[in-house]
Amino acid sequence: MVYEEITRTEDDLSKWIKTCKIPIRKIDGNVTKHLQTIYAANSRHKLLVDNTKKRSLADPWVIAHALNENAATYPTIVLLINKGNNCKQLYLKESSTIEDIDNPNNFMVFKPQEFNKLPLKIFPINSDKDILNIYYNNKTKTKLSDIIKIQEGLRIKKMYESDNGDLHIVKQYQFSKYSDIKQGIFIKHNLINNAVSISSSRFINCQKNKILIAEDGLKIEATLDTSKSLCQGGVYFGTLKNSVYNIKTILGILNSKILSVLYENLFSGMHMGGGYLRYRSGYLNELPFPDIINNKTENLIIDKVTSVLELKQKNEFDTTTLEQEIDRLVYELYGLTEEDIEIVEGSVK
Repeated sequence: MVYEEITRTEDDLSKWIKTCKIPIRKIDGNVTKHLQTIYAANSRHKLLVDNTKKRSLADPWVIAHALNENAATYPTIVLLINKGNNCKQLYLKESSTIEDIDNPNNFMVFKPQEFNKLPLKIFPINSDKDILNIYYNNKTKTKLSDIIKIQEGLRIKKMYESDNGDLHIVKQYQFSKYSDIKQGIFIKHNLINNAVSISSSRFINCQKNKILIAEDGLKIEATLDTSKSLCQGGVYFGTLKNSVYNIKTILGILNSKILSVLYENLFSGMHMGGGYLRYRSGYLNELPFPDIINNKTENLIIDKVTSVLELKQKNEFDTTTLEQEIDRLVYELYGLTEEDIEIVEGSVK
């Protein structure tokens, strides 16, 4: 058994490691650094799941990973077990108690082909296997990154902001799902060159019609911006890669329950605490996107999204029914069965 312990204090995990019956050996410092990126979508993560040179992952192994004990929405311990010489199955368990970790039951079991289908090979911590099965069974090969270019907002220093000016700056707290954008912060033309690079693709794309996505939230919170507002850090924004698509269709799909549920289960390592997640381009890009070319459902989505946006601008109408109708249309695009829909609806917090 190999383990990585990331904890600030000597706690129950330390005691369990010392007293458990499985032979344990400390891993070397080089591999330790890579294990610390267990939730990260980068090249170091591949060392853990693909490396067969420095240490054979065909041998039985376990990682006990202690997370911040104060983060109530996280498991405290994660066990990842690879049994057998042929790596036929991967066993995953998460818990906040040593007693449950010692229990041999309640493991999530992944076949190699299932794990290899996971985007960026990120371990699905805090995930629902039924939701993952919906992802596995989805036949679309298109990803969100094929449809829109998602970029992080500009980093405009506060010294350049003012209560009035020539260009509006939009921040995360100034919009929500389908909402109008609240005004309030601006930058003057004569300060633009000092604040940002006007030749950068981020600045140029801010001048286009775009979808705004809040970086932090309980679910994906996106809206449409046609005002050419400059996006500040904490706001991600998407611009169309191909004019064949309608930006309102993309907005409706992004705001649908299925996309938020898939993101939460595929990238649950992005949890911040309190149920909040971080929605960043590297992960949003990996979300599956349905085939909407020449699909009659697209026109229905466009009409309903248009209605929701108009009603939200008036700030006095409940759009819940319309949004539920959009969800049903998006389920249809993804080819979900009634059983799948029941699973998705049941997982929404």
